Amino acid sequence: VRVLEELGSTATFFESAFAAIAHFERGDVRFDLLISDVIMPEISGPQLAGRLRGLQDDLKVLFASGYPYREDLKGEQLLSKPFTPKQLVGAMTQVLANH
Repeated sequence: VRVLEELGSTATFFESAFAAIAHFERGDVRFDLLISDVIMPEISGPQLAGRLRGLQDDLKVLFASGYPYREDLKGEQLLSKPFTPKQLVGAMTQVLANH
């Protein structure tokens, strides 16, 4: 969030996947990009992305993981942890540029 805000972007951090889902369900804000870990305690990143895209179908997604991930991410971009701010920005730019 800090890196994104320093670049002039607006960023929102959610404590959990279910908090993000609840926020999206209210429908008061649209997001350009979801950045999510692949493996999370409540639901997986791909499951979260699917639920959120059910609420906002044009949502772009960037996954991050510190583990080798072999499951099909359905063409989504995967950023390996650890990553630098420059790598994050590069991955975000690539995802946002793809239509």
